[in-house]
Amino acid sequence: MQTSIGAHIIKTAYGQWLPGDPRGHWSAAWNPEQGHHNPHQLNPGDPIRQKQAADRMNHPPTIWSTPIRQTIAETIQACANQSDWSTAALAVEPTHFHLAVTPSPTKLDSTCKWLAQEVTKAIRAEHNHPNPTFAKGKWAAVITEDTHWHNALNYINRHPHAIQLESRQQSRR
Repeated sequence: MQTSIGAHIIKTAYGQWLPGDPRGHWSAAWNPEQGHHNPHQLNPGDPIRQKQAADRMNHPPTIWSTPIRQTIAETIQACANQSDWSTAALAVEPTHFHLAVTPSPTKLDSTCKWLAQEVTKAIRAEHNHPNPTFAKGKWAAVITEDTHWHNALNYINRHPHAIQLESRQQSRR
Protein backbone atom coordinates (compact mmCIF):
# COMPACT_ATOMS: atom_id res chain seq x y z
CA MET A 1 0.00 0.00 0.00
CA GLN A 2 1.35 3.42 -0.97
CA THR A 3 1.76 6.16 1.59
CA SER A 4 -0.75 8.98 1.40
CA ILE A 5 0.62 12.36 0.33
CA GLY A 6 -2.61 14.21 0.98
CA ALA A 7 -6.25 14.48 -0.02
CA HIS A 8 -8.36 16.53 -2.39
CA ILE A 9 -11.76 17.47 -0.95
CA ILE A 10 -14.64 19.13 -2.79
CA LYS A 11 -17.82 20.36 -1.13
CA THR A 12 -20.63 21.80 -3.21
CA ALA A 13 -23.14 24.47 -2.21
CA TYR A 14 -26.72 23.33 -1.73
CA GLY A 15 -28.60 22.77 -4.99
CA GLN A 16 -25.63 23.30 -7.30
CA TRP A 17 -24.93 19.80 -8.66
CA LEU A 18 -28.12 17.80 -8.67
CA PRO A 19 -28.66 14.18 -9.70
CA GLY A 20 -29.09 14.18 -13.46
CA ASP A 21 -26.84 17.23 -14.00
CA PRO A 22 -25.79 17.50 -17.68
CA ARG A 23 -22.10 17.39 -16.60
CA GLY A 24 -22.79 13.95 -15.14
CA HIS A 25 -23.42 13.17 -11.49
CA TRP A 26 -22.12 10.97 -8.70
CA SER A 27 -25.46 10.70 -6.93
CA ALA A 28 -27.06 7.43 -6.00
CA ALA A 29 -30.57 7.59 -7.36
CA TRP A 30 -33.47 5.19 -7.57
CA ASN A 31 -36.54 5.53 -9.71
CA PRO A 32 -38.82 2.60 -10.67
CA GLU A 33 -38.87 3.69 -14.32
CA GLN A 34 -35.17 4.54 -14.60
CA GLY A 35 -33.46 2.11 -12.24
CA HIS A 36 -30.50 2.66 -9.96
CA HIS A 37 -27.35 4.73 -10.50
CA ASN A 38 -24.13 3.72 -8.84
CA PRO A 39 -23.00 6.42 -6.37
CA HIS A 40 -19.29 5.66 -6.90
CA GLN A 41 -19.06 6.36 -10.61
CA LEU A 42 -19.88 9.29 -12.85
CA ASN A 43 -23.39 8.73 -14.17
CA PRO A 44 -24.53 10.42 -17.38
CA GLY A 45 -26.68 13.54 -17.36
CA ASP A 46 -30.40 12.97 -17.34
CA PRO A 47 -32.84 15.92 -17.59
CA ILE A 48 -35.70 13.92 -16.02
CA ARG A 49 -33.65 13.06 -12.92
CA GLN A 50 -32.41 16.66 -12.72
CA LYS A 51 -35.98 18.01 -12.81
CA GLN A 52 -37.10 15.49 -10.20
CA ALA A 53 -34.23 16.53 -7.91
CA ALA A 54 -34.95 20.24 -8.45
CA ASP A 55 -38.64 19.68 -7.66
CA ARG A 56 -37.69 18.05 -4.32
CA MET A 57 -35.56 20.99 -3.16
CA ASN A 58 -36.97 22.80 -0.14
CA HIS A 59 -34.80 25.90 -0.55
CA PRO A 60 -33.37 27.87 -3.48
CA PRO A 61 -29.88 26.87 -4.65
CA THR A 62 -27.14 28.43 -2.55
CA ILE A 63 -24.58 30.79 -4.06
CA TRP A 64 -21.87 31.93 -1.68
CA SER A 65 -21.26 35.69 -1.62
CA THR A 66 -17.74 37.09 -1.27
CA PRO A 67 -18.12 37.60 2.53
CA ILE A 68 -19.39 34.02 2.93
CA ARG A 69 -16.51 32.69 0.82
CA GLN A 70 -14.11 34.56 3.10
CA THR A 71 -15.75 32.98 6.16
CA ILE A 72 -15.41 29.54 4.55
CA ALA A 73 -11.69 30.10 3.91
CA GLU A 74 -11.07 31.42 7.43
CA THR A 75 -12.98 28.54 9.02
CA ILE A 76 -11.12 25.92 7.00
CA GLN A 77 -7.81 27.48 8.06
CA ALA A 78 -8.95 27.57 11.71
CA CYS A 79 -9.80 23.85 11.45
CA ALA A 80 -6.38 23.15 9.91
CA ASN A 81 -4.72 24.99 12.80
CA GLN A 82 -6.45 22.56 15.21
CA SER A 83 -5.52 19.46 13.20
CA ASP A 84 -2.62 17.21 12.31
CA TRP A 85 -3.10 18.16 8.61
CA SER A 86 -2.44 21.47 6.89
CA THR A 87 -4.05 23.32 4.01
CA ALA A 88 -1.93 22.89 0.88
CA ALA A 89 -4.29 24.59 -1.59
CA LEU A 90 -7.75 26.14 -1.34
CA ALA A 91 -10.17 27.71 -3.79
CA VAL A 92 -13.58 28.88 -2.62
CA GLU A 93 -15.85 29.50 -5.60
CA PRO A 94 -19.44 30.83 -5.41
CA THR A 95 -20.82 27.28 -5.79
CA HIS A 96 -18.16 24.94 -4.36
CA PHE A 97 -14.76 24.70 -2.74
CA HIS A 98 -11.64 22.66 -3.49
CA LEU A 99 -9.29 21.86 -0.66
CA ALA A 100 -5.99 19.96 -0.73
CA VAL A 101 -4.72 18.86 2.67
CA THR A 102 -1.47 17.23 3.69
CA PRO A 103 -1.05 14.70 5.07
CA SER A 104 -4.36 12.99 4.41
CA PRO A 105 -6.44 12.78 7.59
CA THR A 106 -6.64 9.25 8.98
CA LYS A 107 -10.41 9.59 9.15
CA LEU A 108 -11.09 11.52 5.93
CA ASP A 109 -14.88 11.13 6.06
CA SER A 110 -15.01 12.39 9.65
CA THR A 111 -12.75 15.31 8.76
CA CYS A 112 -15.00 16.28 5.82
CA LYS A 113 -18.07 16.12 8.05
CA TRP A 114 -16.36 18.21 10.74
CA LEU A 115 -15.28 20.84 8.19
CA ALA A 116 -18.84 21.11 6.84
CA GLN A 117 -20.26 21.44 10.36
CA GLU A 118 -17.75 24.11 11.37
CA VAL A 119 -18.22 26.09 8.16
CA THR A 120 -22.00 25.92 8.49
CA LYS A 121 -21.84 27.11 12.12
CA ALA A 122 -19.55 30.00 11.17
CA ILE A 123 -21.77 31.09 8.29
CA ARG A 124 -24.87 30.99 10.50
CA ALA A 125 -23.09 33.01 13.20
CA GLU A 126 -21.62 35.66 10.89
CA HIS A 127 -24.13 36.02 8.03
CA ASN A 128 -27.87 36.13 7.52
CA HIS A 129 -27.95 32.85 5.61
CA PRO A 130 -30.94 30.74 6.70
CA ASN A 131 -30.76 28.17 3.86
CA PRO A 132 -28.59 25.05 3.73
CA THR A 133 -24.91 25.70 3.12
CA PHE A 134 -23.90 22.43 1.46
CA ALA A 135 -25.28 19.74 -0.80
CA LYS A 136 -25.42 16.27 0.68
CA GLY A 137 -22.15 14.37 0.48
CA LYS A 138 -18.74 15.35 -0.79
CA TRP A 139 -16.05 14.24 -3.18
CA ALA A 140 -12.79 13.30 -1.49
CA ALA A 141 -9.81 11.40 -2.82
CA VAL A 142 -6.69 10.24 -1.03
CA ILE A 143 -3.63 11.00 -3.15
CA THR A 144 -0.65 8.64 -3.14
CA GLU A 145 1.32 9.68 -6.25
CA ASP A 146 3.45 12.82 -6.64
CA THR A 147 2.15 13.57 -10.15
CA HIS A 148 -1.47 13.37 -8.97
CA TRP A 149 -0.65 15.60 -5.99
CA HIS A 150 1.01 18.29 -8.10
CA ASN A 151 -1.82 18.14 -10.66
CA ALA A 152 -4.39 18.60 -7.86
CA LEU A 153 -2.50 21.59 -6.44
CA ASN A 154 -2.18 23.18 -9.89
CA TYR A 155 -5.86 22.54 -10.63
CA ILE A 156 -6.97 24.18 -7.38
CA ASN A 157 -4.57 27.12 -7.71
CA ARG A 158 -5.80 27.89 -11.25
CA HIS A 159 -9.34 28.53 -9.96
CA PRO A 160 -10.41 32.18 -10.07
CA HIS A 161 -10.93 32.29 -6.30
CA ALA A 162 -7.85 30.35 -5.21
CA ILE A 163 -6.53 31.49 -1.84
CA GLN A 164 -2.81 32.25 -1.85
CA LEU A 165 -1.28 30.25 0.98
CA GLU A 166 2.21 30.36 2.43
CA SER A 167 4.60 28.48 0.15
CA ARG A 168 5.64 26.11 2.94
CA GLN A 169 2.07 24.80 3.07
CA GLN A 170 1.89 24.16 -0.66
CA SER A 171 4.75 21.71 -0.69
CA ARG A 172 4.23 18.17 0.38
CA ARG A 173 4.88 17.68 4.10
